[in-house]
Amino acid sequence: DGSNINFIVNHHPSKYGGEEESEARRNAAMETLRNICDSLGRDNIVAMGDFNDTPDGNQFGLVGDILENKGLPLHQEHEGSIRYKGKWELIDFFMVSSDVRSSEMEVVRIPFLMTYDRKYPGEKPLRTYSGPRYIGGVSDHCPIVLKVY
Repeated sequence: DGSNINFIVNHHPSKYGGEEESEARRNAAMETLRNICDSLGRDNIVAMGDFNDTPDGNQFGLVGDILENKGLPLHQEHEGSIRYKGKWELIDFFMVSSDVRSSEMEVVRIPFLMTYDRKYPGEKPLRTYSGPRYIGGVSDHCPIVLKVY
């Protein structure tokens, strides 16, 4: 209909050093996202990326009145975008403003982007590096897609 959509690409701080110790950094990133949404007028917003926490994390309440978390239903179904120690976790997802709510998210698992995990049997994304060793993959995260209707 000719209206603009504002895309905000996120890569929030990890839980390295411990979840509790890193909480302030993740909250600060979420406050920054909230401020950006406020500056944009809270409309036509798609925030996406690696939030380094699952969609049920406490910090997402800081934007809950502005953005709908499209990853929450998938998380509740145990869907994931990364596999850590044999367990799928959803840390890559979309959050959308109310005018973009007629949308759905999916995690894409394309065979050539996956590899067999010998340590924790099952498939996992084929990463680019393992430490300093190049192994030729694309990412340790699966791609995510947002379908807007």
